Amino acid sequence: MANRLRNDESLIWSFQEDPARPVIYTFFEPLDMMEKDYELIAAWKHAWYRAGWNPHILSLKDVQKHPNYATIHASVDRFGYDEYETMCYLRHFAMAINKEGGWMADFDAFPLSFDPNIYGKSPEKFISYGDGVPSLIGGTQQEWERVAQLMLLEGIEHHKGDTSQDKYAFSDMLALFKLRAKGLIDSKQETIDFAALDMGIQEGKKQIDCDWLRQNARVIHGAHSGMRLAGFHIKLRANALGDAMQRYHEVCNGPDFYTTAALESYRETR
Repeated sequence: MANRLRNDESLIWSFQEDPARPVIYTFFEPLDMMEKDYELIAAWKHAWYRAGWNPHILSLKDVQKHPNYATIHASVDRFGYDEYETMCYLRHFAMAINKEGGWMADFDAFPLSFDPNIYGKSPEKFISYGDGVPSLIGGTQQEWERVAQLMLLEGIEHHKGDTSQDKYAFSDMLALFKLRAKGLIDSKQETIDFAALDMGIQEGKKQIDCDWLRQNARVIHGAHSGMRLAGFHIKLRANALGDAMQRYHEVCNGPDFYTTAALESYRETR
C-alpha cells in the first residue's frame, strides 16, 4: 500500500521544538466551517524547521491572554463576519503578547530564502513581505500591538459606512493595505505565489535561478488562488508545497538540505 501523510491533529503537536532557534509563528484555530488541514500545518512546521527556525503554533488560547481580549473580540464580533475572518483579525493580538515580538507566517507560506541568522531579530518597524498580504509579517511586541490596534480601527471605521455593497469582507489583509497606503507599516513584495515558482527558472532552461529566488523571494505562498492556477486541488497543498520546497533546496542548497525522508515520522501505511 502507498504511504501518505495522515491528516489528524497529532501531526502538529508531535513535532519537537528547539528553543535555541529563532521562532517563526503561525496561527491555527480548528473551525467547523473550514477543513482542518493538519497535514499542511505539519508540512509547514517541517519546512521551517529545516530552514533553521523553531516553528510554533498560536491559537485562540493565546489571543485570550491579551489583557483587552474581551473588548477586542467584542469589537470584531460587531463586524458580523464568520469565524474565519474573525480569527484573522484576532491572530495579530496573539503576537502582541510576545515580549520578543517576532515573525508570523501563514501556515501555507513556506520559507525559500529567510535565513534566521539574518532575519532572526524582530524588525524595529512592522513589515509585510507580501506587500501588505500577511503571508509573512513581523515586528517588535510594541509594533504588533500598534498595528493590531490600527487594523481593528480600520475595520471599525469601514463599518461606520454603508457596507451593503461589499463584495468581500473587509479582512485583516484589506486593513493592512490601508496601513501600507498610509505609510504606517513597511512592505516589500518578496512573497511568490505557488503558481509563480517558475519565475525563478531561467528563460529557455529548466534550471531554477537560485540567485533570483534568493534576492526576490522570502517565502512561497500556497494561497488557494495560486494553487488553482497551478492546477492543484486545494487538498493537495501539503504535498505540492513540500515537493516545491524539495525541488528548490535540492538545486539551490544541496540534496541533503531538504528531503521528504525527514517526513517519515509523520507517515503511516494505508
